[in-house]
Amino acid sequence: MKTLVNINSGTLNIEGVKNVGTIVQAKLNDLGFTTRWENMPTELNRAGHLVATQFGKKGKRVLLIGHLDTVFEPSPLNIPFKVMGRRATGNGVQDMKGGVVSMLLALEALKKTGALEDRTIVVVLLGDEEHAGRPLAISRKTLMDIARQSDVALGFEFGSDSLDSSAILSRRGISRWILDVSAKSAHSSKIYQEDTGSGAIMAAVQFLQSFRNKLVELEGVTFNPGIILGGTMVNYEPAVSQGGASGKANVVASRTMIEGDLRFTSGDQEKQAKDIMLKVLEEKFPHAIAKVSFVEGYPAMSNSVENEKLLHILSQVSLDLGGSPVTSQDNALRGAADISFAAPYVSAALDGLGAIGGKAHTAEEWLDLDAYSMVIKRAALLIYRLTHP
Repeated sequence: MKTLVNINSGTLNIEGVKNVGTIVQAKLNDLGFTTRWENMPTELNRAGHLVATQFGKKGKRVLLIGHLDTVFEPSPLNIPFKVMGRRATGNGVQDMKGGVVSMLLALEALKKTGALEDRTIVVVLLGDEEHAGRPLAISRKTLMDIARQSDVALGFEFGSDSLDSSAILSRRGISRWILDVSAKSAHSSKIYQEDTGSGAIMAAVQFLQSFRNKLVELEGVTFNPGIILGGTMVNYEPAVSQGGASGKANVVASRTMIEGDLRFTSGDQEKQAKDIMLKVLEEKFPHAIAKVSFVEGYPAMSNSVENEKLLHILSQVSLDLGGSPVTSQDNALRGAADISFAAPYVSAALDGLGAIGGKAHTAEEWLDLDAYSMVIKRAALLIYRLTHP
């Protein structure tokens, strides 16, 4: 784990992602899997994915899903792996290098007992989960194709922050939106006057408030403006989420751009939310013009009876190992994940089987070492019971 954590594999650090993939690929080769690295088209600017396969004729066909990248791009502030008491810290230690290692150790335990013989298990470790390459129809094609040939999908994203853990039966989907507001510029002494209006920044704020007031009516929907640039000159590059703005305190702003995300529980709810946002833009703000565009995102993963049955199996595994029951986690507590692309094509899907810890996506990210052995045992025994009916 230390080796993986200490290799920066921010999504856009293509060399780093591939270096992590090379180490994991060698381990999967040692376990008897047939592996391949799938490069993405150059224009996607992504490292690609690692796929490992083993085919047999017995038991359910199990798809294991994880990712090699982290949210941390190369920086002098990157945090290396360190053990502090019963915690491990470092960039990506929980999300999700700890999950990748737990998957490998579970498979190693099954290999040593001969439990992998004549079983079908496919591992897909994506190189761009944290910032997926677009179009998704290309960057997620391999995952969806393999899911169509699988019975069960298990995601090794991080679990809860306690040993009395929960797993993920459903996930909200996510899409990005960009609000672009143009307005009349003037000397600040004329702001709010009939022939000037309120300027682009104030108009954007009013649009945001209207979005919030309307979207709050949809249960499970969240709406977050994450980046805002406003002034007389604005330049924003959505591909890298960076830009700049200039203006003066005594000039009414003529341009504002805001990017954020929209989270939803189903495809129907996503459409409802987007329709509401478009409807809001029909409201009239003097001397201001606004448009909103949407960037494709991750679909929602719906719960099902079969997912519930899979959770029951995992919970029984935990009890049989001397642990606590495993409950379902509120999908409002978690973000989107790649298992959502596989879930529609398998009979059952379950996520959150990875490392237990906390503060993912922050410099304080940590992994619970006391819980780690149970995480590995649960995963190994769950895979065993699915592949040995």
